[in-house]
Amino acid sequence: MPCLLVVLPGIGGSALRTADGTVVWGLAAARNPVRVPGLLVPKGADLADPGYRDGIEPYDLLAAPIPALTRLAGAYTRLRARLDASYELDPTSNYLEFPYDWRRPAAYNAELLGDAIEARRHGDTKVVIVAHSMGGLIARHYLQNDDRAVHCARVITLGTPHRGAVKALGYLVNGVEIKHLPFAVLAETLRRVPSLYELLPLYPVVADRRAGVRPRLRRAGNLAAALGLDADLVEHGAAFLRDLNVEHEFARRLDAVAGFGARTTPQQATLHSLHARRVLRVSGGTDLLAAHEDGGDGTVPVVSARPGGAAGVSVGYSDQTHQGVVSAPSALRTLVLMIDAVLNDLEHDPFLGAADRPGGDPGAPELALLVDVDDYYPSGEPVVIGGTARAWGGGRKLWARLGTNAARPVALAEDGTFTADLGAPAPGVHPLALADDADGPALLRDVVEVV
Repeated sequence: MPCLLVVLPGIGGSALRTADGTVVWGLAAARNPVRVPGLLVPKGADLADPGYRDGIEPYDLLAAPIPALTRLAGAYTRLRARLDASYELDPTSNYLEFPYDWRRPAAYNAELLGDAIEARRHGDTKVVIVAHSMGGLIARHYLQNDDRAVHCARVITLGTPHRGAVKALGYLVNGVEIKHLPFAVLAETLRRVPSLYELLPLYPVVADRRAGVRPRLRRAGNLAAALGLDADLVEHGAAFLRDLNVEHEFARRLDAVAGFGARTTPQQATLHSLHARRVLRVSGGTDLLAAHEDGGDGTVPVVSARPGGAAGVSVGYSDQTHQGVVSAPSALRTLVLMIDAVLNDLEHDPFLGAADRPGGDPGAPELALLVDVDDYYPSGEPVVIGGTARAWGGGRKLWARLGTNAARPVALAEDGTFTADLGAPAPGVHPLALADDADGPALLRDVVEVV
């Protein structure tokens, strides 16, 4: 590898521990999540202050799900393995994993990212960054705001909410109402985490239909009080995304991959008033939005995974979920091809870095394997998923594997829709794979949590 390859995980994708080694976020044995709300955000914590320290530090790429927000789980093992198999990686010289404190603002972590890169980079060595989900916001902020990023040849974002995500809005407003009490407590805790407010959608997605209010589509940032959110944190998050989504001289050094493998991705919200209470309903429909804004990876809508205000950015599409864009074989093959293209550019012009590219956005393909997975399933009850297999003709079969269980055949209706009962697994986080052969590679990946 003739450059420094840097990998950033997504939100909740870095394990966190206290100074005495107590894990407050991560994944224990048997894939059981470790989530300790009482330690995650200490009383009086000011996580937005760059000078604030509470002794909690990131130490590894190890994701645990944030129920009702994102289904990430594991150590990015498949991503690591594919990169290692494709390139001669040396963690002491040309490969850097950057776990970060995902509670803190992106700008805070971008500064630390720059420090980590400079500590590892030598001479004129160029940098290629692969960033998942929230990690892409950090990497993009570094690219556009850090003078040291002149050496960065490419930032590749996978399922990054460049313009925010409606699911984050629903989580911040409604998370405290989750029926599973530990998850509601976690949601209440994370309402004090500034980085989550940097995930609020920047574009108008809320239909304001409260009594006495003229119905219209509004931005979440203009409804902070009505939604019961911290106005300062909301404005900070909006300002961050506005600054990120502007024209920039390094825009052509950004490649974005949008996932569209989830049949239902939160796309819009409706604000009602009911018996003097606010009610925010988040849905996957697009009746309030333009038709081209449909689709997503289950967490990030396609419209958000496309960087805003960045002419010349190359946008690609992956028929995957938010987990699948960093774990499915087809997605990882595409990622390696993207990295290879950067390396070819560097060999052509090693001093200037990436060659000038026209960029472009071909639009998401119509044919897709789509899946619906609940944020969590009660223990002792069957895990039932749904989805659609478009253009699945010619006698092609569909199989579903949950965890280490044998693959189960999935019956397809004439229109390609399906419902699959995967049994009642033990509590914990289980990988889900859909394939067209019982023993074949996964075509689409996701995660199922049982509590």
